[in-house]
Amino acid sequence: MLAACAGTISDAYYMQGMKHGRERQYESAIESFTKAIESDPENLSAYFMRGKNYARLGQVFKANIDYRKACKLTPRNSDEHFMRGLALKSRKKVKEAFEEFDKAIESDPGNHKTYFYRALTYFELDQPYKAISDADMAISINMHYFGAYLLRANAYLETGEYDLAISDCNIALAISPKSAAAYYIRGSAYLAKGQYLKATRDFKGALVYKPRYAGAHLGLGQVSFKQGKLWDAIREYSTAIELSPKYSKAYRTRGEAYLNSGDYDNAISDLSKAILIDPSNIQAHLELGLAYADAGMNKKAVESLERFIGMATFRRSSAPSSTWASTSSESTEEQVEKARELVRKLR
Repeated sequence: MLAACAGTISDAYYMQGMKHGRERQYESAIESFTKAIESDPENLSAYFMRGKNYARLGQVFKANIDYRKACKLTPRNSDEHFMRGLALKSRKKVKEAFEEFDKAIESDPGNHKTYFYRALTYFELDQPYKAISDADMAISINMHYFGAYLLRANAYLETGEYDLAISDCNIALAISPKSAAAYYIRGSAYLAKGQYLKATRDFKGALVYKPRYAGAHLGLGQVSFKQGKLWDAIREYSTAIELSPKYSKAYRTRGEAYLNSGDYDNAISDLSKAILIDPSNIQAHLELGLAYADAGMNKKAVESLERFIGMATFRRSSAPSSTWASTSSESTEEQVEKARELVRKLR
């Protein structure tokens, strides 16, 4: 009787914590999950969610302690393999997470969420084709699963299958008509296809439902850039940066616009900042090299270009299906060859 009462109290605190988390009141959420744990020390979901909220506050050490506790408490059935997979994924233990997701699917092949989170893990590892395969499974099990359509649309963007990305976004918007993310992804697909009016419409549509959406402003900037309106592009990129000061892609694209306008100092500053935020931003390394070359700083240009060549070659060999965001119409191979030619000239 006491155990049942404790479970009821713990569940009440847990639900309270979930409410605070949805409202982005992360400290209050942590307090509620702590009370849930105090009432029921075996409440593995409370440990997991408290860890997630610690992570949202940047308290990674505390988050990992809770994730490990959740894993220890987790029994070995399908749902619990799934929970362990989520916890391990959050701790960046990808191999172990895959093992748990595989076991969960083996135990219960009809759980669409397991396929979805395994797809999400593949996507984050730059393996879009595997992500698409698992998203297909999730959708075949639950054809109204909104998140799977969005994830698959994003993966189609990565593989260059833009019409399929648009189709998935159309379905996602039929399920959730106010999804800013679906408008943004569809706008990105239209942008890649050169359909700038439709892209503009969708990026503005995203802003209707999420007015402070940095990605949508970046998309509008990319449309302006493609149309040769450099200062309009810079204005939109600047808005994206104001809304999200650590948005590497926004610094990269603004740097590219400055580079095309002949403002090499600002180009070098923005591209360097993009790399500082995200050292894996391959296109920023290329454009920084071009900016240094145009500014007559040959030694630094060669360093940046060689870094780009090495990163592009490695990524192409390790994940040949992956692409990266660029406003250039050139293929990876063309960009690498041009970079090599420029290096030869600068030496």
